[in-house]
Amino acid sequence: SKLKKAFSRTGFRFIDLFAPCPVLLNFDPSNTIEVGRIATETAIWPLFEIDGSLSVTKIPSRIEPVQRYFETLKMIAPGHELQALQDYATKNWKALNEGKMI
Repeated sequence: SKLKKAFSRTGFRFIDLFAPCPVLLNFDPSNTIEVGRIATETAIWPLFEIDGSLSVTKIPSRIEPVQRYFETLKMIAPGHELQALQDYATKNWKALNEGKMI
């Protein structure tokens, strides 16, 4: 639906998408959609659009901890890096919900 919406507009359009790589991230390719969904649920990759103003287009009922993303990938992130990523995701999510970008 986002692609159709972009194609219906005139002028410049930019689409930035997240396509998790099963080879690089070492997960079964059949889980690609689930990995992408968890990236959204953890606010690592929030879904939003800017069409004159910023609007979040997918608001999870509960923002999951970033650690869940790494557990899904069966990866272990060092504690300090995990906390830094959690802090960034939390800060970014708050800004997006206020109509801002960081």
